[in-house]
Amino acid sequence: MKDALFAPLRERFKARYEQLYGRGSSYADARLEIVTLRLRATAATPRPKLSASKKLSAKIAAKAKRGKRSVYWAEPKKSAATPIYDGAFLVPGNTIKGPAIVETTDTTVVVHPGRTLRVDKFGNFEIVFGNRMAATEFETVFTTLDWHQATVIGGRLEAEGIPIYLGDAHTNQTDPLLSPALGGYRIRVPAERAREAKEILAAIQAGKFALDE
Repeated sequence: MKDALFAPLRERFKARYEQLYGRGSSYADARLEIVTLRLRATAATPRPKLSASKKLSAKIAAKAKRGKRSVYWAEPKKSAATPIYDGAFLVPGNTIKGPAIVETTDTTVVVHPGRTLRVDKFGNFEIVFGNRMAATEFETVFTTLDWHQATVIGGRLEAEGIPIYLGDAHTNQTDPLLSPALGGYRIRVPAERAREAKEILAAIQAGKFALDE
């Protein structure tokens, strides 16, 4: 790659990295290695036909329960006997309070203490950040195709006391090709907190949460 092309790319990487992880975190003297190149394109494609379940069930089937295993959790800084579930047997309407672990054939969903997983009418695993599931309307305030960005942004909003509802997380993780059609990971918050959440997102984009050197 010619220097004329690489220099601006390096500066953009540094700016973006420090926006996410704090001022000075990029370590300007370090060498950069391009590991993966991605091309993002758009095209008209048919929307997937998702069938919603007409029946929601709060009861978790006995065959979905795999017993308990000792798991170390960073939040309480100790190990705890943690319920393990088989995701293949969870059905729309099921709700699981953390700490818990849901296993499927292609991924593992970790439900941290203080968070709640519920299965929506399409069979998606949706995680609510926070100690309560607000009985209110939710509004989408941020979308992304990047799981790590979704968790970083969600964590920031949660730290500010705003309950987070992460939509379509399971489907996006298990079938990334569907992610653009679904709109990616959707961070949703209670409608009455949407304006506050958007102000925090604007502050993040402006770099106001960056760490001082």
